[in-house]
Amino acid sequence: MIDLQQITFGWPDRPALLEIPQLSIEQGERIFIHGPSGCGKTTLLNLIAGIHPAPQGSITLNGEQLNTLSGSQRDRFRADHIGLIFQQFNLLPYLSVQANVELPCQFSKIRRERAEQRYGSVAEAGLSLLQELGLSGLLQQPVTDLSIGQQQRVAAARALIGSPEIIIADEPTSSLDSANRAAFIELLINECDQNGSTLLFVSHDQSLAQQFPRQIDLLQLNRAGEAV
Repeated sequence: MIDLQQITFGWPDRPALLEIPQLSIEQGERIFIHGPSGCGKTTLLNLIAGIHPAPQGSITLNGEQLNTLSGSQRDRFRADHIGLIFQQFNLLPYLSVQANVELPCQFSKIRRERAEQRYGSVAEAGLSLLQELGLSGLLQQPVTDLSIGQQQRVAAARALIGSPEIIIADEPTSSLDSANRAAFIELLINECDQNGSTLLFVSHDQSLAQQFPRQIDLLQLNRAGEAV
């Protein structure tokens, strides 16, 4: 599902942040990625998602080589095949909870059709996910009225809608209390298992690592040297 070969990435006028000789991840794997702040975890996720192009090496997702695609083609591929939970959430402040969750199905016909096939409609798909996360009473609330933890759960529902083949989660439980964290992890794993989705999960919370059959220490994988 994911294959990286000879990846090198660095910011202008700075030493290389990432040097990854090889990384392969199979369809349906659940991967826990950890490492100290500044070691390149978020940058690695952004490369895999096609947000940053890789200047050297190749990244192949689901048989598609990202470095052969234009920026707009990477955007289309990401919309169709990747569910992203960003550290900063990236919710649209002028939309309601429900509209934010349904947004990927407006940009991707593939995800819209999957949501309709499984739940009957996009609206029902969003409602089901929000119910699982304890947010079904807030459908028409502006996301700006929500707590940080609630916003984080809305971002998670948005990533999961339409059953994308790859879920990328960057510190997705950082603002959740223990009860909501447990409910979120259960939903995330159940959704990925049911859909055969590959899950890349970055967190500083080592207590979550036991939920993941495979763990990657980025400091061991990355040959760029000390964290920048």
